[in-house]
Parts: sequence; structure tokens; C-alpha cells
Amino acid sequence: MKKYLSLLFFICVFTLLNAQTKDTKIQLRTQSSDLVIEGKVLECQSFWNSDRTQIFTSNLIQLSKIFKGDIVGDKVEIITKGGQVDDQFSIVSHQTQFNTGMEGIFFCKKSKESSGLKKSENSGFRLYSNEQGFIQFYDNQFNPTASDKSFSYKNIQSEIYDNIVLSARQPIRNITPNIFERKQGLSEFALESLNPSVGIFFTFENVAFSLDYQKITFDVFVHASQNGVKFGKDSLKYIVLTTTPMQLAHCKFKILDCDVKAKLNFGVEYMQLFPSYYFGQLPVPFVEYSFGEDALTSAYEQFLCIEKAPIITKIYPEKLRAGVFDILTVEGKNLKMSDTENGKFYFRNSERPNESVYSEAYEIDVLSWTDTLIEIYVPSSLKGSVGSAASGKIIVENALGKQAQSDEPITIQYSIINHRDPITSEAFRISYVNADEQGGYTFKMDDELSNLNPDDCIKRALNEWACATKINWKLSPVGIFGLDIDMSDGNSTIILGDSLVDDSISAIAYAVLSGHTKLCDSGMSITGYYVDDLDIVFNKYKKHNFNCDSIGVNTIEDFYTTLVHELGHEHMLLHSVHEFNVVYNYSTLRSPSGDDIAGGLDAINWSNGWTGGGECPPKHEPKECISMIVENTDITRQINVFPNPFSTNLTIDWHDIRPEGDLAISISDIAGKIMVYEMLNDDRSTTKTLNLEYLPNGIFFLNIRGKNMNTTFKLAKQN
Repeated sequence: MKKYLSLLFFICVFTLLNAQTKDTKIQLRTQSSDLVIEGKVLECQSFWNSDRTQIFTSNLIQLSKIFKGDIVGDKVEIITKGGQVDDQFSIVSHQTQFNTGMEGIFFCKKSKESSGLKKSENSGFRLYSNEQGFIQFYDNQFNPTASDKSFSYKNIQSEIYDNIVLSARQPIRNITPNIFERKQGLSEFALESLNPSVGIFFTFENVAFSLDYQKITFDVFVHASQNGVKFGKDSLKYIVLTTTPMQLAHCKFKILDCDVKAKLNFGVEYMQLFPSYYFGQLPVPFVEYSFGEDALTSAYEQFLCIEKAPIITKIYPEKLRAGVFDILTVEGKNLKMSDTENGKFYFRNSERPNESVYSEAYEIDVLSWTDTLIEIYVPSSLKGSVGSAASGKIIVENALGKQAQSDEPITIQYSIINHRDPITSEAFRISYVNADEQGGYTFKMDDELSNLNPDDCIKRALNEWACATKINWKLSPVGIFGLDIDMSDGNSTIILGDSLVDDSISAIAYAVLSGHTKLCDSGMSITGYYVDDLDIVFNKYKKHNFNCDSIGVNTIEDFYTTLVHELGHEHMLLHSVHEFNVVYNYSTLRSPSGDDIAGGLDAINWSNGWTGGGECPPKHEPKECISMIVENTDITRQINVFPNPFSTNLTIDWHDIRPEGDLAISISDIAGKIMVYEMLNDDRSTTKTLNLEYLPNGIFFLNIRGKNMNTTFKLAKQN
């Protein structure tokens, strides 16, 4: 007869971080929000606004907790910008786009838009400050417990809950268990019965392996935070605990290589029936497991199976691109462990450049999956995330739920925006077309921006990209007057607006790509995805510096740098954590270069294959530089800046092309703070050496500016 033993185990999954800065951020978000909730995205449905000028998405949230706000029911509707309605889509940068299944904490404000879909009695909310309004939960052993655009959190209670409650000054209202509570088997009844005043603690003593490491023995000791605590399976079978540790059991296990999927199970029914037993802040999770047939009275015999965890032996190639159908191959063993299910594949997420946050790839991106081989497209969009696959290690989870992380990282050189079909999740590349009947796209300004005279900056930024990739962009001398929102109307615009922002805390600017999916004729019927409307909206509540030759400081934003960045998004480039992918690593670099240009050229080359026909417009016509306002390509190639990375001295070698006139040399950090500034008079020196020993390790940007010259180099300082 099999014997059973009920033990109580505590698994501590949270560790504290220094949360001094995080406290302030979370408390500010809570104070500024009308509603703070925790929940899971149930469904997402896009819709046109009332005058059919913009596409929004209604995201229905199933509540698990309410921290602030008075609402009825257990669901809330949150409105985000972008989505797809029928054959028209809209993609927005610098904003959280939700997918079903995403779970976390939402900081909400009342929205100007209403879906009219009547998904919930609590409708018409939006995220506070766009990207800052969502803290996503991650149920993955390699991930932080939770993460937002700025921080990672490994202790939800102390780093998030406590700070929200401190600011909201309301008790937490529990609705349903969240992802971590469900994993621990907590019921709704148990959640309402928490008693944080009592703690039961376990230690494992006298642990010993046999000489061949095939057996292990140990003793389980238990004590309570106070005397007299009852611990047991039911009201009749219990022991009385004291603050002094006492032996609960002696265990002896055999360690075997088993094929069965063995694990310890939480007995939820015990918590529901006997909620008077507690463990810290959670009800006691009883763990029941069976022992071998030959169990002894003093030593319980149990098999410990060596889990069939995946083993990654090789990944290749090392360098790839996301969103262009590059294929990553993974070799190893135990990668699948099922005849019917594949498992899960995780890429590092580009939305957190300073953290190793991982998100799951879509199943449809998998080409083949066996126990020894996986082939998968490198995606520019990940499941349950707004980020793209980024440089870093990869994670494979087999069908048994066991994970392995690669020893070596991959490098994602750049990431191209794809359109994901909302039903099938299939990814499609998007093409540029002849949207303005002049070969490409003509931008117009609204009257509010036009009055600030940004024309020179806009022309220079458009020309920078045109010179690098030959994209056909122009600035119209005729503006659009009275326009204060970007519209999906076929007009490409650069405006001051507030359709996504309502304060100075929100993003400096955002880009919108609006397009269509149509049946095109190329000798055979194919579905074409193309963009015919490019809009860039600058936050009208921020102060912008419109001097193209100087970087904004303090509270004044550099319009030119921001525009170059957003034009990169309009170039279908996504953020990256690739170290030398300059513009899209949240840098202040004022010119596209390196892999940014390579990614832009990729988007143009793809568009060159556009066939048009049917209901689709003609193809995009590449354009040469119209002037030499900023173009320094030839000069830049002849300037040698070395060493890079540097540790002490940095040398600039002009060869024989040093331009006439004074030169301004500046070095700024990644936040835009100028660390070095020096003027060089009009001498004919061919080299300049700077002693930069005092600079801290990190990434810097060297800008050289003079008559008919403005170029920037990305540098790395390391000792």
C-alpha cells in the first residue's frame, strides 16, 4: 500500500531591490490616475472614432484587484490608439499595445474617446502617460517578476502594492487571483481569508547524499512565529507548533532518470476547507505526494525524477535581423518532449534595453520543432508584448514546462515593423508606395507648428534619411490649418498635438503609420500591406528647441533629435538594444548611421518589389538627396576616430579634409548631457587628441559641427 505524507513547503520567489526611485514613480502614477487596477486582458477590438479619422482599440480587462477608484462589476475597458478595422490598420510608436493574455497593473485616466462597444459598465479609460501606465507581470523563471518601461520589480508586495496603497489610501479590493496566485493554487475564498500576523517556517536539516549521488536524505523542521499555532491536515489531525524548531519528518529519496512527469502538487481543497492555518501572508499550501511501495516507517522511500529539461548545444547564425524572415536555428536535446505540443520560445524584449526581460514568440513563427532542432523566424513583434526580439540569449521551454537558456547570445542588427493579422497572428511586411503621386510622401505642418518656424529642421531631417536610404520624403510649403490631431486620411503630417497626451510627462513625440491591406494584381492575386499615411505628433505640452544646431537642455526638448528618431519609426524601424544600433537605443544621436541605415535600406528594398495593381497604389520611387544641408557621408568616412572603445585618450584624425572655419566638438552622454565642449579655431591641424580619462564607462556621442559639416560618432568608454 502506498503511504502518504502531507508537508508544507515555502518557495520564496521574490527578492528585494533598491526601490527608492521606483517608490516615487509608482506613487506619482497612482496620484495622477483616476483608476488603478490589476487584471488580465480578455479581448481587444479596434474601432473608428466618431468622425472616422482615427483607429482606436478597446481592451477589455478582467479585474483581479482594485487599488483606486470606484467602479462596478469585474471588468474595465481601456482605450489605446491604433489597431485594424476591416482593411485599414494604424501602428503607433511609444504606446503600449495590448494582446489578449497580458496581465499586470494598469494606471488609468478617463479617455476622450469612447468605443461605444458596451464591453463594460466601466468604459472609456486610457493609460496614464501612455507607456508608463502599465506594469506587466511575467511568469517566467528567467524574467523579473514584473516590469514597465522604466524599472523591473522582483517583490510585487513591497515594491508595487505597498507604494500604491500608500498613495491611494484605499484598501485593496480582491476580485480574482492573479497569475502568481493562480500558480500557487490560491482560491478566491482563501484570498479573502489572509492573516499576515501568523507565519510558519520550514528548514531542511541534515541533508546528505550517498557516495554515488543516487540517494538523498534530509530532515524537515518546522516552527511558528508564535506559540500555539495548529498545523495539520484537518481539525483532528494536527500538531501544535512553537517558536522552537521541531522535527516534522525524515525523508529518504532515490534519484532516478524517469520518463514520468513528477511534481509536487498544492492541495487547494485543504485551504478552502480549513482556512485557519496560515503561512506568512498566504494560506498554508499543503503538498501531498506518494511514496514507494517499500516505504519504511522511519524512512520514506520516494523516487526523485531527473526532469527532462531541454539542453541547448548550439544556436546560429549569431547575427540576424528581426521582421525580415531571418531564421534562427537551435540544436540540442529534449527540446520538445511531446508528440503533439511544441513548447514555448522566448526572445529578449527590446522594450527594456537595460534589463533582460523575455517575451514569448508566436507559435506561427515556428517553422519546425523536434526534440533536437528548432527553426524559427526572428520576429519584430512578440506575444503579449509591445517589444521586438532583441539582442541577447534565447530561452526554450519544452512541452513539460522545463526551460533552458542559451549560453551564447544572438545579435539583432535591426528590427523592421510587421503587421500582425489580428485573427491568424501571421506577420506580414509593409511596403512604401507612391502615396502623394510624386513618388512617395509629402509632409505637411499644422498652423500651430508652422508658426514656430521649424521648416529648416524638418527639411534637414527628411534629407538626412533621404541621403541615407533614398526614401522619397518631401515637405510641403502648404500647411494644414486648424488640425490638432493626426488623422488616417492619406495626409502625412508633422504637428503639435494632444490626441495621445495631455500633460508634459507623456512621450516627447510619437509616430503613426496608417495603411491598408488590399488585393493587388501582379499576375496572380496577392494581399499587399502598404502604408499611405505617415504622421508625427509632438507633445504640445512640452517645450521644444527649434534650433537645429543645438541640443535641447534641461526641460527643453531637442526638436531635431526627436524628429530624426520618429522618422526612423516612420522608416519602419523599431527600438533595439543592439549596442551600436544608435538611433533606436533611446539615444540622442542626431543622425542615422550604422545598422539604422541598413534597416532603412531594407525597408526601401522590400518596397522596390511592390507590384501594385488592383486596388493598390503604384510603387514607391526612391529619391536622391536634394541638397547638401546635412549630408556628410563622404566626409564622415574620411574622419578616423580612435580607439573605439577608448579608455583614456581619444584621437580625431582629419586626414586632409578638415573643413575651413571654426569647429565645435562636443561629447554628450546617452541622456543628452554635454560632458565635453571645445571650440577649435581655424588652424590646419589634422589631428586632435582629447584626454577623457575622467569620463565614466558607458556610451557617448561625439558631435563635430562646422561650416557645411555636422556629423556624429557613437563611442564606448571602458577601462
